[in-house]
Amino acid sequence: MTTEETIAEDATGCCAGSRGDLRMYAGGRNVNGHVDSGGYPFDSLEDAQDYLFQRGSIAVPDAGAGSYRKVFETLGFTQVEVFEQSSSAGYWSFIVCDGDYWMLAFQENRYPYHGFNYSVDFDWQFGTKEECLKFACDRCT
Repeated sequence: MTTEETIAEDATGCCAGSRGDLRMYAGGRNVNGHVDSGGYPFDSLEDAQDYLFQRGSIAVPDAGAGSYRKVFETLGFTQVEVFEQSSSAGYWSFIVCDGDYWMLAFQENRYPYHGFNYSVDFDWQFGTKEECLKFACDRCT
């Protein structure tokens, strides 16, 4: 476990499951009023990436509060930076880069279930980290 993971899990009490795997399942999504409650496992990483791109959240039952970097990197993001992590329950915001564009990303606690949901806002894509951070900061004020 990395120092980053240890600090995140100690701060929240939300630890990774004992299996230590990051199996991904479909979380909920709403596409033009059609709600998909998810809950099913993905057959491949490509299926998970497609679901995420189609505004779905990715549920990772064994994730701890500090698993965000591994999850986003597994989903194909080349850089992950914490934007806001003030929630003691692990409801945190990030900026992620897919190699070309920076976007806002989110981690949400799955309480009362174990683990976290992960999502990315593909509606707003920025050419630089600074542009993405400015946009995120402007939305917070």
